[in-house]
Amino acid sequence: NVRVKRPGLRVTARRGYWAPTEAETNPEPVKPADPKLTGALSELVSPNGEGRVIDVWVGTEPGEAGHSAVHVTWEPIRRSTDETPAVVEVEPVTRTGASLGEPQGIRALPREADAPTVATYQLRPGPSALRLTLRTAGGSVLDRWTQSLVVPDYTPAPLKLGTPRVFRTRSLAETRAFEADPQPTPSASRRFRRTDRIVIDLPYQAISGEPEFVAQLTNRDGRVLAPLTLAKGPDGVARVVMPLSSLAPSTYTVRLEVKVGDDQGVQVVAFTVSQ
Repeated sequence: NVRVKRPGLRVTARRGYWAPTEAETNPEPVKPADPKLTGALSELVSPNGEGRVIDVWVGTEPGEAGHSAVHVTWEPIRRSTDETPAVVEVEPVTRTGASLGEPQGIRALPREADAPTVATYQLRPGPSALRLTLRTAGGSVLDRWTQSLVVPDYTPAPLKLGTPRVFRTRSLAETRAFEADPQPTPSASRRFRRTDRIVIDLPYQAISGEPEFVAQLTNRDGRVLAPLTLAKGPDGVARVVMPLSSLAPSTYTVRLEVKVGDDQGVQVVAFTVSQ
């Protein structure tokens, strides 16, 4: 051994040199990250920017005459420091700010009389944006921002998958109301409790052939925890029903795969479960 002595320092080294092992010189190839998984997790971390007092959900699906249907809904995260948010005004615009449709005012659940809880637009595929204004019941502006949006083009795809919709019920009465509602409002939040029951709907269109579905519950790393059974849903919708009571507090994802012949599509939903 070679020893070097300095005041307050002693270094000992073995004669010879260090060499990497065979495993270190030939490491296993790193599997590339699943873009669907990372995209779902990134939306979970910051769905619509820091400091917002509401969650906003934006979903798309095949629309009419070459357009895509864009749906928007919201729900409060916490009470505002000044006044309670009551209405979100939604207006689709171009990236330069030109209007693409009339503004629509939507309220959060529970639904009141004829007050809409979802704004829907038929937009051309391509880059655009949503101009959002958060107001109190009295009309005062609590917040205003613009959210970028890329409207997908579903026209050329033989297998078309829309954005998954997540519905939450907290009681038997809410479950019955959901099942009786022909157009239930999706949940904008992805933060749930173990006492909640969630339903995940994936809208799809297949030009020909009978689709095959695979649904899996995974952890945040994409490791499969359990297979999931599809439930009966509306026509053109793959549905998963999940009571959350058996899940420990953590982050999870649901991976939905649809295959028709040689065509395959995947969508991933990420969510957290607390006590």
